[in-house]
Amino acid sequence: MMVTPNILKETRKYFNCSSLEGLPLEDFGSINTFLSHFEKRIFQNELMTPSIASNSVVSRFTLALLHDTGWYIPDYTIAESYKFARNVGCNFVMKSCYEYMLDKTLRNQSVYPYCNEVLHSNGLTCSPDLKSVEFCSLHFSNKNNVPLKYKYFANLNYISNDPFSEYCPYQSEFIQTVNQKIIRTGTCRDQNNNFLKDTVYDTYAESFGSSSSCIKMDESSQWHSMHCSKLIYPPISGAGCYTYKCSKNHRLVIIVNNYEYQCVTDGQIIHVISESKYSLSQGKLICPPCSNLCEKSICNSYPTILPKQCNSINGICPNETNVFRTHCSSGVRRSILISNFAVLFSWLFALMFFD
Repeated sequence: MMVTPNILKETRKYFNCSSLEGLPLEDFGSINTFLSHFEKRIFQNELMTPSIASNSVVSRFTLALLHDTGWYIPDYTIAESYKFARNVGCNFVMKSCYEYMLDKTLRNQSVYPYCNEVLHSNGLTCSPDLKSVEFCSLHFSNKNNVPLKYKYFANLNYISNDPFSEYCPYQSEFIQTVNQKIIRTGTCRDQNNNFLKDTVYDTYAESFGSSSSCIKMDESSQWHSMHCSKLIYPPISGAGCYTYKCSKNHRLVIIVNNYEYQCVTDGQIIHVISESKYSLSQGKLICPPCSNLCEKSICNSYPTILPKQCNSINGICPNETNVFRTHCSSGVRRSILISNFAVLFSWLFALMFFD
């Protein structure tokens, strides 16, 4: 454990725990990692942990370490943004992940930044601040070499793989790769992720930038897309990044490919249909709590319903969202499918024969 002045100050402040004695050091591995790096279980993607993450950060902790050597006077204002486990309290640092998760579960509280949901097709979720798409590292494996003492669940096949983290399951930022190369991160405000727009990887019609936020998807129907008559179901879904705006007249509005979807109430399900150069995407998004993104005065106001929106809390608006359009890359073939055609036909049939 490091107990130097600046390290101690930063550690106590960051974790909101005045009784911490110092910064815990890594206690796993060889001479190359043992007691020479920050504890991975506690600092996850900080640069000074023993394994490099794709989103490693040079935080105030690293700068404090340099400061305490006496050789450097760092400028703390240039520290990179670091948010993992901020303000989680003493128990997170001082207890094992099993003890921490058990205590939180018994109190009916979130176990974040740990997690207890096995990765599946709807494995993505949002960070608590809605700034990034994340996933749980917990997964099922009936063939694993994880020591028994690091198996934290009744089902011993539920595991996490990182020994430096004591095999604790974390909620981590989602990183999308193709051929082992990162093509996007889970950070919603990172405009560099927008290069996926109008490509075959633009499965969810997402948008990244300063006005984007993580929005959860409704799991009752899996998000899917149509590409040249091929119906494609992404292998993983659950959340995505979308532009939003706060309006005094219209409350919270989510924008997908320049189309505005109004969130009249928190938890409202909105049916999204988005056409791009390569495909037609369709799915359902869940309106987040308005107060998480907008000012209280905006959220408490009674909104004026936008044109072509329905004011039913859980309804699907009966306008052009009933029309599915897609086309192949040649731009020649275009299919149009009206989703309520069968209902309309049945109604007319009944009028003709039973009037």
